[in-house]
Amino acid sequence: MSLEDEDSIVVKAQKLTKHEGHPQAKDYDEVTQEFMTAAIRDYHAHLCAQSPMPNHGQEMALLVASWAKASQVTGMNLTHTPDLSKLITSHGLQVHGELKAKLCPLVKAMFGFHSSQSKSAVKKN
Repeated sequence: MSLEDEDSIVVKAQKLTKHEGHPQAKDYDEVTQEFMTAAIRDYHAHLCAQSPMPNHGQEMALLVASWAKASQVTGMNLTHTPDLSKLITSHGLQVHGELKAKLCPLVKAMFGFHSSQSKSAVKKN
């Protein structure tokens, strides 16, 4: 699946700040930031609804879908780069943590699990 639509104008991301470390949305121009915000939101939604712990193939499929949705929503066709992809997918760990934090108490309550290291609690769980 192509990330670029043949009928739209391709926009190249303009990086305004150069630094060491992981890419950040604030390093880019406002147009790129708007696009990335839309893509990241959609990626989060896909993770929560479809695949909270995706393998690499699933992660790439979700990325492509989120990129296409951001293009549709913003009306921009941003040139796809590895740094921008990393910026989107790196937020996945945060989503995993948030889901785990919210679901653990729910699972414990639903299934009657007890959080203890004792042998009797482990056996009961």
